[in-house]
Amino acid sequence: MNLQFDKERLNHYEDVATFYVRGYNPKTEEYENHDVAHLTKESLLRWLRSRGGRNIFAENYIMSYLGHPAFKENEMGEIEWYDETDETWGSGGMADTADLKSAVLIGREGSNPSSPTNSFLDS
Repeated sequence: MNLQFDKERLNHYEDVATFYVRGYNPKTEEYENHDVAHLTKESLLRWLRSRGGRNIFAENYIMSYLGHPAFKENEMGEIEWYDETDETWGSGGMADTADLKSAVLIGREGSNPSSPTNSFLDS
């Protein structure tokens, strides 16, 4: 698997994940060990899928955690990277979890859960 590091990421990102991989550094033109946060988006996705796994949700989570854009696969299985100027991309968006707050019996800081009725405990 031929991984490549991003020149800009090598200059601007500290070791975020502290998980090192071996890849090609275009600055030094040599193979070196660097944090996965320094990989190009294409190399990071290739590395995430290198053991045969494929989970778009988990892959997008890791990509966004490391500062890469989101992606999706089209019907042909080709990767399409998120473009902020394209307003039609990502029509699904984030899930609105406001209605889920009342489903939790113990509220979390910042949430305002409704008071659950525990009538099943009274019988």
